[in-house]
Amino acid sequence: MEHENLFDILEHIEAHKRDELLKVCRDMRLSEAAIAGVEEAARLLRYFETYQKPQIPTDRALRASLEKIEKLSRELRGAIDQAGRFDKLAMHDFMAQRSLGGFLAWPSSVPLSGVVDYIGLALSHLSSAAAAVQKQNHGAGCKGGRRKLLHHYYFHINWVWEAVQDEGLSLGRGGPFERLCDAVFMAAGVPAASEGAVRYFYEKRAQIEIDRASWREDVFESATNPESNGGMQRARFAADAGENKGS
Repeated sequence: MEHENLFDILEHIEAHKRDELLKVCRDMRLSEAAIAGVEEAARLLRYFETYQKPQIPTDRALRASLEKIEKLSRELRGAIDQAGRFDKLAMHDFMAQRSLGGFLAWPSSVPLSGVVDYIGLALSHLSSAAAAVQKQNHGAGCKGGRRKLLHHYYFHINWVWEAVQDEGLSLGRGGPFERLCDAVFMAAGVPAASEGAVRYFYEKRAQIEIDRASWREDVFESATNPESNGGMQRARFAADAGENKGS
């Protein structure tokens, strides 16, 4: 069965909660288009709370994953270094003869010792990156059993904002926009008010929009000019791999 869009398959919010949400919207004199967008946000948030949120790992689980990535990538790099030259070339030939699929491109250039050493260098960088992120997270004071939710809630708060940004609602703590977000959270069954998520939205919105615009520019540049910065970085990476082949 084909669906016209996502909202054809999302569950509706409970009738009495929907009525409360619509009452808040109409008390604020929102347009019907804005109300429809707000209700979409509530339905998306309800889906997140019911099905996606329980699957989000805790800080402790995330930290354990980083530790495992650091350890196993370092160990695999060591195993690659200890492998025989001819075995690595044989693995190179085996991989070269088989399509990696459109989702995994063959490197544009590899060290003379083959793609296996290239992968080894990537694993070394991965191990270092995992260690760096662990240190960064520790400095940020991550808690043991808590889930990171604010950046998930950002998406839903932003959906509300996109729906009502032309409706004249004032921003600011305790203002109409936050009260509307409270109503959305309540309709979606979030066991907390929206204050922290809205504050995060206020604090991060400008930078996230800058990062998003930069990302779009990078994607466009990569698509139109393969030899741009991304291509140059790949070339430098391959050169580094060549220098590292004797390690």
